[in-house]
Amino acid sequence: MNERNCESAFITQPNLIALCIDKDLEILSFNATFKTRFVDSSSLSKQRHKFPSYLYRNQPAFINWIVNQDDAPISVYLLSKHLPIPVLLFQQSSYADVKLLIGVITENLPLVSEQERLLNGAFNLTNQGIGFCDKHRRLISFNDAFKEILDSQEDDLKGYIFPEMGTEDREIKKSFTNAMEQGQIFEYAFVIDHPPKPVRRVLVRMMLNETASEDSKYYACMVADCTNEHKRLEMLESRAARDELTGLNNRYGFFEKFTKEAEHATRDGLILTLFYLDIDGFKYFNDTYGHEFGDEILKTFSNILNENLRSDDVVGRLGGDEFCILFINSPEKPLNVKLVAQKLLDTISKPVLICEQLLRLSSSLGVAQYPLDTVDIDVLVKMADKAMYQAKNSGKGKFVISTSKFVETTETD
Repeated sequence: MNERNCESAFITQPNLIALCIDKDLEILSFNATFKTRFVDSSSLSKQRHKFPSYLYRNQPAFINWIVNQDDAPISVYLLSKHLPIPVLLFQQSSYADVKLLIGVITENLPLVSEQERLLNGAFNLTNQGIGFCDKHRRLISFNDAFKEILDSQEDDLKGYIFPEMGTEDREIKKSFTNAMEQGQIFEYAFVIDHPPKPVRRVLVRMMLNETASEDSKYYACMVADCTNEHKRLEMLESRAARDELTGLNNRYGFFEKFTKEAEHATRDGLILTLFYLDIDGFKYFNDTYGHEFGDEILKTFSNILNENLRSDDVVGRLGGDEFCILFINSPEKPLNVKLVAQKLLDTISKPVLICEQLLRLSSSLGVAQYPLDTVDIDVLVKMADKAMYQAKNSGKGKFVISTSKFVETTETD
């Protein structure tokens, strides 16, 4: 961005300032409005000034805003002949260590005139979706990027009320009110589904113009397409909850789902049945044939579990050769625990080919039920674990269902 571009970009916009700053926050160039309102003519030939020197207080907040490359605007006061002038400041992406700042001088600026002065080509130079809502939160003006991100025409958008757009969640509306009362930026996200176009996720940020009077106050509204970022976070969360070797839920992923299902069970009166399993003689295979052979056993065992469970059942590898399965059933259709447990053990014991060797695996299995045995998840897992070890001690390849005596011994551990 050269000086001529920066000076001429907004020359016809009397309430818009534009300036370029370098990585050290030194002003490289500015437009006519900034020059007229904020630059002392006697200092033009002197050394460059750092932009924070024009700020009336709040320098740390501005520097953090720049460093964090925040997409949301920031309200600041710039000194004009030693008097503070309110400005709503936006930042553009850096190019070769040069950043473009765009500011809206909000002093005595009625919202109706903003459509002419601010949005007639000025904000269309940015790829950020920017809009303005009146004091009733009705959308009255916006730039082209705003329309593109929301995939809507101008006539369809005008009059939309934020944050009602995209959501009917009362908690979101309550959070919005609280954020505005505390002078904070409010964020929420919603999904845009316009077939045959791909489903997209949009992030909305809103802030109140704190410098305006009650009658002329308005809200700045920023929108951004966060689809890719949301997918990236989902992928990272999925990786964090998945066991790399088997593809099953790991300990974190399993207990996260267990906790959610327990909440649903309490609310809807459901029964959760927990199977706790391990592979009989796994240490022998691992020590005798090596870790790679042991890994193949774990993957084969995991496939057996996956192929013999319902889609709603939750299965996870807690670590080593220990696995858990969570069955969800209603009291009207309870799980036949003995039948399902024995059928699963029979399936596991069928001959399988692992690394060109025909093996018969076996598993010991312990059972506990929520909320019949306990509503404490940690205690329930310990009960199923102890039941599994009792099954193993009684001859392996068997299952044991926990009883009240397991509750007593487990809760005293």
